[in-house]
This record gives sequence, C-alpha cells and structure tokens, in this order.
Amino acid sequence: MDPLATLEQMQARSAAQLEAVRANAALEDASGFVRGESGRDWTAEAVPAPIVAVVLRCALRLYSNPDFLASDTETAGPFSRSRTLNKDAQSGYLTDEEILLCRRYGQRRTGLWTLGTTRGEDYEYDPEQWVMDQYGSEPFPVGDP
Repeated sequence: MDPLATLEQMQARSAAQLEAVRANAALEDASGFVRGESGRDWTAEAVPAPIVAVVLRCALRLYSNPDFLASDTETAGPFSRSRTLNKDAQSGYLTDEEILLCRRYGQRRTGLWTLGTTRGEDYEYDPEQWVMDQYGSEPFPVGDP
C-alpha cells in the first residue's frame, strides 16, 4: 500500500536533506502503524490532515533515530556534544496521543446490525409477576421482580 504521506511533505518538515530510500521506508512503516491502530486503510478516500501529521511525526522519528537510541554523543577533536532524547524520540512507534488520534479517526461501526432485547436467563416465568395482554403477546413482567 502507498504511504499516507509523501516524501515532499516529510522533507518540508525536516531541517536536513533526507535520503529518499530511507525516508520512504520510514513513511511506509509509519503508515502501517497508523493503519493498524485505526483499522482503516484510506485507499479510496482522502486522508485527514491530523492523520497525515501523525504519519509524518512518526516517520521523522524513525528516520532520525533508526536504532532507537536513548542518547547521542558527537566528538570532534577536543570537543564533544551529548544529548539525551526524550521518551517519544527514543521510540519508533506511535505515542499515546497519536494512538488516541488514530482511534478517533478509526473505523466506525456503520450499517445494519441486530440489537438483542431479551433479559437473559435470570428471569423465569412466575404467574404472580408476569401477565399476558388480551392480544396473546408474550408474557411481560409486572411489579417488583
């Protein structure tokens, strides 16, 4: 399936020039996560803007931290720089907020279904609490069970 966002959209949100093969792989992975969480594939309909944003954020995390490292250190001669990544940047998966957003736009139950209206096995026929009407209907409860 095609990614839910484009390489151009991802490049527009990145400060550095992206390598196309890796970026497309990240977009495909992120789109798969979103499709799995939402239960929709968005092949025949337009993808909502918040879903595109979720795909792009996840894809940028996958691209910028492919090994899911917790910290990063760079050294050049006598100088070094260290940074600790936050929990969301360490993960290549969807964050809790992104999961909620995917579920909001997820698959809704539509169409025709049946709704059971029986009371189950807990109620038994008792002639003192159940009566029939003059039209021959099923017995119905009267009073406190």
